[in-house]
Amino acid sequence: FNVDMPEGHIFLPSGRIAKFSEGSFQSLTSGKSQPRGSLKFRTSGSAAAMIELLKQEPVSLLSKLDLDLDGLEGVTNGSVELELPLSATPGLSNISLKSQIRLEKLGFASVLGGLQVQGGRVDFNITEKAIRAGGEIRINGVPTKISWQRIFGAGQLRQPPIRFSGTFDDSARDQLGLNLNRFVEGPVDVVLYFSPQETEDRRLRFEANLTDAAIYLDQIPWVKRFGRRAQISFYVVPGEAGNIYLRQFLLVGRDTSDIEFNGFMRLDRNKKMVEYNFVRFAFDGENEVAIQGVKSSKNVWNVNARGSRFNGQSIFRGLFKSSNKNALIRGKWKRKKINLDLRAEIETVKGYSGAQMQSVSLSMQKRKGELSSLD
Repeated sequence: FNVDMPEGHIFLPSGRIAKFSEGSFQSLTSGKSQPRGSLKFRTSGSAAAMIELLKQEPVSLLSKLDLDLDGLEGVTNGSVELELPLSATPGLSNISLKSQIRLEKLGFASVLGGLQVQGGRVDFNITEKAIRAGGEIRINGVPTKISWQRIFGAGQLRQPPIRFSGTFDDSARDQLGLNLNRFVEGPVDVVLYFSPQETEDRRLRFEANLTDAAIYLDQIPWVKRFGRRAQISFYVVPGEAGNIYLRQFLLVGRDTSDIEFNGFMRLDRNKKMVEYNFVRFAFDGENEVAIQGVKSSKNVWNVNARGSRFNGQSIFRGLFKSSNKNALIRGKWKRKKINLDLRAEIETVKGYSGAQMQSVSLSMQKRKGELSSLD
């Protein structure tokens, strides 16, 4: 037999309502040992109502989800095709499900550390085996692609992460509240992996291609030029008092010369760098040190470096230049007038005209970007 349902409402336990239309039910008992039925309809409603509907028994598609979706706003519309047994309790093991649902006009007050989602569209493709989702959302006004997959029947640790990606230039980084433009100029291709089932120290992973950007470090006169290939990765780990740690920080490049920075960084509650510790800080094939820096409460960077070799020419070029434009940077990027206390012990320091110095100990101070002491 067949039943048509032109329109109707599904009343959920919370009082929310999911609307449906173009509904039909058809019995599929002919020639089958177990009677089955086919249910088809279109659905629409708020994002909260759709989430609650997908959590209901007997299917319970979102009942074991690790994501906290409270506060998600938006509107949904889509279609559902369901084939299920009529003589047994239905569940994912004995149903056939095909559903396409679109979520639009997104709003989410806090995501990825307090950022806001306002606008965008995500399309969901749902079967009895998995949920697959993809689209583009706006995080603090910045267009960001999102993709996600939930595999039913797989263990929590086997679930793929949620993937956010985009190309973020100087303006986009400012909109996202990332105080990095002092060190970075130019577009950066970013991928962020969020794994809610993981422990906190491995939940949020950041990867980026820095090839089209330039990077400048205040404490040591080092620049990664535009076009020089480099990639960066780290885990974003929340700390006390709003601090954020960038753990397993790794910046590597393989071009005309090698780059490898390996360690961690700490950002304060304003997302400004206040500490770093690189157990290996190597570049240009001539420099390899371990370096640690901490910003004091008096706004002075205390930096200690120890290593096997270093090209001293870059240090001497940078000692007396506090406000000139860096010739390797094409924009209006200027050196910041920092306060610096640097202590270094290097086994071999290369100088000009092939000169070398052994067992070098260096102590240097800068105030407001100007050299004030050198020993």
